Order: sequence, then structure tokens, then C-alpha cells
Amino acid sequence: TQSDLVRLTECSEGVVKEYVGILAKSNHIKEIGKRGHEKVWALIKDVGPRRPETPGQVKKSEQAEAAS
Repeated sequence: TQSDLVRLTECSEGVVKEYVGILAKSNHIKEIGKRGHEKVWALIKDVGPRRPETPGQVKKSEQAEAAS
């Protein structure tokens, strides 16, 4: 659940909500049920220790190049 992720990562609710939305839209996670009023998510595309690549993601090298 998003509250589990907030507790485990110490990220804000807004950041977790945004990232869960991105991961769901890019088919990395899927809603599998509910716990109380919250959605329960399951990982369906495991990319290992790397951060999932999602649409609109900008690599640091591209950011540095654009800033020059």
C-alpha cells in the first residue's frame, strides 16, 4: 500500500503517490486488491536493482547537456 511505502521509504505521501502512478502506468506494478481503503500493489515487471525506466524520464547526462 502507499502508506507502507511512505513508512518504509520515509518519502512524502505526495512523492509516493506520484511514483506509484508512474509505475502503474508503465506496467511495473498492478493493483491486486485492497487493504481497508487502500490499494494493494504487486510488482509485475522486476528490473532488478536498477530504477525502472519510465516514459518521460530524463537521464542525468541529458540534463547536464541541456543545462550547458
